[in-house]
Amino acid sequence: MSVAWLGYLASGLIALSLTMTSIVRLRLINLCGASLFAVYGLLIGAYPVVVLNSLTITLNTIFLLRLLKNKAKFRLLPVSSQSPYLHLFLEYYEKDIRNYFSAFRLKEMEKLSGYYVLRELQIVGVMLGRLEEGGAFRILLDYVPPSYQDYKAGHFIFHESGAIFREMGVKRLETQTDNAAHARYLEKMGFTSEIRENGERILVCHLSPEK
Repeated sequence: MSVAWLGYLASGLIALSLTMTSIVRLRLINLCGASLFAVYGLLIGAYPVVVLNSLTITLNTIFLLRLLKNKAKFRLLPVSSQSPYLHLFLEYYEKDIRNYFSAFRLKEMEKLSGYYVLRELQIVGVMLGRLEEGGAFRILLDYVPPSYQDYKAGHFIFHESGAIFREMGVKRLETQTDNAAHARYLEKMGFTSEIRENGERILVCHLSPEK
């Protein structure tokens, strides 16, 4: 049986990896493609192909292990809704933001309060919302650019920043989304679905009490 299909599949994965904006996804898909290429090279006796892709597998594996072990330092920085940089940030990523928040309107963000998400002092995201009655912070925008979408920023915001929200009197975080992928992401971050008395479906994350 021809093994050419294996080479085509490996090529497709390598090509697909180059379209990824997330470094993690790029490395993972590239690793899978290189692994298939190495097997393909063994099957057809093309040992230079095996050597090259074995090196690629090694480099991808080392990078991913370093990434997993790396304890990136995050922090939240309060941001003014009148910040010129915030306006530029939202305007630059407006098209991608609308993929997750279809109701996003740039002008409406000027009425909100929130934070920049810093990773090693680089701005890697922004969260905007408003404090509502009953200790709820309604998140109207929680956005991280594609190159930083590796769950680390989200984990920091929703699981390691409780003290910051508690100082604001926040007991729970609320949000909505009509994007299935974003809903799955929020569920991984600890949000659960709730139905309000008026029939509105929201996603809620209850903050753990201070220890």
